[in-house]
Amino acid sequence: MQNKNGIKRLVKNSCAGYLGAKQGIPNYCCLQDAPCVFFAQDDDLPCCTYFENGVLPMDEKLVQEYKSDRNVEVRREKKISGYVFGSSDKKTARCNALGVKKVI
Repeated sequence: MQNKNGIKRLVKNSCAGYLGAKQGIPNYCCLQDAPCVFFAQDDDLPCCTYFENGVLPMDEKLVQEYKSDRNVEVRREKKISGYVFGSSDKKTARCNALGVKKVI
């Protein structure tokens, strides 16, 4: 990921689910009841539907980098606030399995 620190900074400053260190868990995400996926050491291209739809759109530069890293198309939909990610690669398929809609 090109700008992992930028994404971590955006998560820490803007994500409602990020609570820092809680319940003895560093980088705790209350939406997952686990550490935030963006702070995991073993995942090069983590994805989070809440982040992609609600937090990432706050930083247009990071949107482009996030899209480029994952080789996905990003577009806005009128009925849904935020972004829709889609691609045929395996990493994006994982994001789609987490509830992100495919671009048709």
